[in-house]
Amino acid sequence: GVLVEVTSNRKGLLSLNPTCGSPSPICWQQRGLLSDIALAVGAVTGLALLSLRQGRRGLDDVVSLLQAYAQQHGLSQLWMSRVRRDVVCTAGIFLCASGWAGTAMLYDAGGRPIDAAATVHFVMFLVTSCTLCWLVMFILYVFRMLSVTVDMFCCHLIEHPDISEATQDWNVLQAVLRKASASVELFFVTLFAIAAFAIPALMMDYVSMGSDVAAFPTLSPSILVVCGVLRMFVSAAGITDKCTRIPSLINSLSFGAGTERERQHLVEYIVNSGAGFYVFDVRLTTSMALKFMYMWTVVFFGLIANGLSDDGSNL
Repeated sequence: GVLVEVTSNRKGLLSLNPTCGSPSPICWQQRGLLSDIALAVGAVTGLALLSLRQGRRGLDDVVSLLQAYAQQHGLSQLWMSRVRRDVVCTAGIFLCASGWAGTAMLYDAGGRPIDAAATVHFVMFLVTSCTLCWLVMFILYVFRMLSVTVDMFCCHLIEHPDISEATQDWNVLQAVLRKASASVELFFVTLFAIAAFAIPALMMDYVSMGSDVAAFPTLSPSILVVCGVLRMFVSAAGITDKCTRIPSLINSLSFGAGTERERQHLVEYIVNSGAGFYVFDVRLTTSMALKFMYMWTVVFFGLIANGLSDDGSNL
């Protein structure tokens, strides 16, 4: 093979690898490795944890508990409707990432036969992304039921404002929340840690590719998969936020004459219970998710601005 060098108005020289038939600065075979490693480790670790936890019947017990609770309170249909939306969204992320990766591979081939290395790389990406999306879907399956239970508690309280019944229902609800949190917290931490590691890995891949805007089509499939995993964090934080708004709802309701003291006791009880989604005794909130995304967004756009400024200086 002959290595052809052409003049580039961005980084000086642009090499055309004989295995890459297009004049793209980055071939599919040469895409970032660190981000691929992060996603692969997350998929393998998640499957290993799933096998271990199922051996102890921890996950089976919490799924059975949620299904029994949904059937008892007539929430199964609403639960499944929200799960179906998550399935469509997760499948859309997987198909977009896979289609983008396949398009990049075909474009880089330039009409020539695709070599074995590119094919293996593409298949491994499909397996990794599919596994991660399936694991995220399992976590969201639990989260949607927890969200539905909080919503139905509020609806039932508005339709039947009874303080003693509300106290009893809240005791059951917060017990279900803590049981579900304890059962899936290890999965949640593992997947979130992999996503948190994949973000700086993607940035390092972007820098290693010369901080060129042309690197985005190559890194976009991994970025989509990471965004799909981060949806899990936002969903968990949303459960806690719903719980924190219940005291305000109760204060706005009327339970009859002479019930102000009992209503205030109920509000204080719910506030002090600190219900929500917990990860190793740490309650997740939307503010945590926003701070996390804000921090990495600033760093990411800082790298892009630096790359654009370098491109402008080379013109």
